[in-house]
Amino acid sequence: MNGDVAGWPLARLARLILYHKHPISARTHFLQFQDGGICAFESLPKSARILERGCCSTVVVVHPKPLLAQAERWIRLPPGSLVREGGFQEHVAAADEILSIYLARIEMMDPPLTAAAWLGCRFVPLTETRQVVAAERELLRRAYQIIMEG
Repeated sequence: MNGDVAGWPLARLARLILYHKHPISARTHFLQFQDGGICAFESLPKSARILERGCCSTVVVVHPKPLLAQAERWIRLPPGSLVREGGFQEHVAAADEILSIYLARIEMMDPPLTAAAWLGCRFVPLTETRQVVAAERELLRRAYQIIMEG
């Protein structure tokens, strides 16, 4: 992952799954990063595990709005290009922290392929994400379910 985002305070507490769904064909692609993971700004470790829903009522969570703005600047997208999917919020135990995971849609006619390539990333369909760590694979399954129901 691009080293300049690792020091961002929000990147330490939360992650984003970014996707593009074509407005006409509904073809859906997820942004995959250089390390093969699908969580921005840092992939989840192999030991990460998804926590039960409702288990984290005492955990301080990052509000997704500044996280989306941070991602837009990093990807060099116009403000407002990322829209949070409200039906998706998960919590993951990774190392000694509990991370909030959000799902964001890239609101453009076509995915920003040039911007992704400049960052060393690429857009991939769900079928090309089999090698991601188990927690990310389960997050993708849950995300895809929300996307297809929406």
